[in-house]
Amino acid sequence: MESRLSLECLRNGDKIRVNTVSPGGVKTPMWKTMPFFQELMAKEGGEEEAFQALVRSSPYERFALPEEIALAILYLASDESLCVTGTDLVIANGDTA
Repeated sequence: MESRLSLECLRNGDKIRVNTVSPGGVKTPMWKTMPFFQELMAKEGGEEEAFQALVRSSPYERFALPEEIALAILYLASDESLCVTGTDLVIANGDTA
């Protein structure tokens, strides 16, 4: 989708870059609301234990922090990425490799 939209903007002469960011696991309080995580907490004995079980299952053995996702978005919004358009920036610590 982002590639079609970016091409349309380029063809129209619009100076609009179209990119998306697709984060994988990010350590936020939202985990607590997910049913599978609640089940994992019950199985593992608590929130931190459940989170560590998820971390161990990740190829990079860590999850991104919200600040790291924000830095990627900042890059896409900056002049440092003027030639970047029509792409999806996947930030998934190797989960999609």
